[in-house]
Amino acid sequence: MHALIQTPCPSLEESLSFYTQLGFKVISKENPTIVSDGKAFIEINPDRFARAGLKLYQDSWKEEIAKLKTLLPVLETEKGSLFADRSGVWIYLIEGDPGLELKAEENSFSHLGNFAGLSLETIDIGAAAEVYEILGFTKTMGGPEQGWAAYQHTSGIGVSLMKPNAC
Repeated sequence: MHALIQTPCPSLEESLSFYTQLGFKVISKENPTIVSDGKAFIEINPDRFARAGLKLYQDSWKEEIAKLKTLLPVLETEKGSLFADRSGVWIYLIEGDPGLELKAEENSFSHLGNFAGLSLETIDIGAAAEVYEILGFTKTMGGPEQGWAAYQHTSGIGVSLMKPNAC
């Protein structure tokens, strides 16, 4: 599996300038535009209909989608499926690969420090965790009873789930 964080933008050039000033490297300049700090891969999407979210790529999502549909609505898209996790994050399940080699470095090289994953606040950590476990993430730290839990995927992307107003 490969993972991209998608961020929409009104000006591609301004966004590229922003990320390069932070020390990110441009992996791909167009279609898609991807920058990286060595750990995170961010797709900057100038499409006015683009929405922020997490894009996950693998050959088939059939088994995961069947399980997800028992928990929440899943929409079919042109390239796969789309749903919102329990914190409201849009997750795009795309069949195939991103068409670029996305190889993470051992350490981040941007001015922002070492990327540790996405931090998401959610009303129900256990229910949110169930969604990420279906997607192949495993718990590495914490738990719902502690008010936070960290999950990691073998692809390198991590997600920390926290109770509301934790940050």
